[in-house]
Amino acid sequence: MRDRRWLIGTTICMFVLAALVAFHPRWSGVGRINLHPLAFMTDLGARGNSYFELRNVLGNVVLYAPAALAATLVLEDSRAVVLLVGAVAVWVEVGQLALGDRVVDIDDVILAMFGAFVVAAATNAVRRRWSPRRG
Repeated sequence: MRDRRWLIGTTICMFVLAALVAFHPRWSGVGRINLHPLAFMTDLGARGNSYFELRNVLGNVVLYAPAALAATLVLEDSRAVVLLVGAVAVWVEVGQLALGDRVVDIDDVILAMFGAFVVAAATNAVRRRWSPRRG
């Protein structure tokens, strides 16, 4: 229980710090930060370049899958895995602010957390299916 409280507290602190960094006046340039969830869905038909959007969606879902798998094997709690992967994805997005020519997008965090949820759920289902039954 103590580990879970530490993980949740650390995750909340990371999100708060990321929000403070994201709204700093230095990085508030137009077009550099997208905080509109799932805004890419409206752009799918408008841009006409669906290959880029598909690559973006699949890339963000699959990118954090190995970390989600490893975390699921250690933590055994799907919610903790999703929060942990979400925190890492937020830090990646905050790190992109420092690069200067990157766009920070909340959709990347949402898709990473969705991918972590799918991996954690599948891993736990496989674990339940093939684990030795206690008797």
